[in-house]
Amino acid sequence: MRQTALLLLSGCVLACSGSTRTTPLSPLGGDSGGDSRTTTDRDDPVDDPPEDDEDPIIIPEVDDPTFGDDCDTTAECGPGLVCSGLVVGATICTVPCIGTGRGGNDDCPSGFACYNYESTTLDGVQICLADWQLGAGEAGYPFTTPPGGACSASDNACQTQVCDLESGTCVVQCAADRDCASGEVCYAYPSDMGYLHVCLASDLSTYRSVGESCADPSECDSGICLGSECVEHCRATPDCAPGQTCAFWPLIDDGSVRGWTSVCSALQYSGRGDLWDACDSDSDCRGEWCLEGSCTTPCATRDDCDDLMPGTECIQLNFASDDSAFSGGFCLMR
Repeated sequence: MRQTALLLLSGCVLACSGSTRTTPLSPLGGDSGGDSRTTTDRDDPVDDPPEDDEDPIIIPEVDDPTFGDDCDTTAECGPGLVCSGLVVGATICTVPCIGTGRGGNDDCPSGFACYNYESTTLDGVQICLADWQLGAGEAGYPFTTPPGGACSASDNACQTQVCDLESGTCVVQCAADRDCASGEVCYAYPSDMGYLHVCLASDLSTYRSVGESCADPSECDSGICLGSECVEHCRATPDCAPGQTCAFWPLIDDGSVRGWTSVCSALQYSGRGDLWDACDSDSDCRGEWCLEGSCTTPCATRDDCDDLMPGTECIQLNFASDDSAFSGGFCLMR
């Protein structure tokens, strides 16, 4: 069994539904038993907590002088930033995020959390919000401990908001495998609060790899079974193999939509338009996304757009289906 115990978001231990990646726990991290599949030792710049005689790990600041400034409209913010918050009158210039803990142009800096709105048409929107906007009741407050740093059920200050109770370290959230360390996979973790996407140790000896058949998400190393095939997360179309595109799909548990995420799925058309090429419909584009008259790609952070379509910004758009609504980021001109 794939088992792990995570403390996250609401400050409670997630009780997973329909997943074998769980560990029996007393509330808030009591004695647990069983095998565990948790995070691996990581090798990127913000992973391992410092020894007592080392300098503390610093999550890089966002490279924009307007980040964190009060605002009323997005026009007041720098390129790639949006004006956002939870209530009118308490909005700041900020950026889309994933929750990797890397800071800089990749994600939120220290003192900010990657907040997932998870409601109505905002389902899918993740934005960096400051500690004072979220308040002391938000898990991870004041969001200062980097990935790999120490945490516990009674002391979760993870900047990513997620604490692995078994390893006692802060966990990385992800939107694609490239957000994770070598030997890890971006896994869709089901819970009573919806899905959380976190980096866990890959285990292809037990779980099925991308492209293999499946009947249930718990059979897949990624935690996502689309149709009858294990699929992987993606941030943008280039994350996917030839013949695939990065598309938004609902995550269904017990017959109900529990959230949306972007995954690599088979192309439906044979379009030839590259990024930036003019288009009239999705079928004109290789990646099958035509918006505002140009072929484009989904995105998770502004770095995705800086790399793939310089001059565009990662802008959230709202979508609606018969039974749910969600949002997704795309590289577009502001």
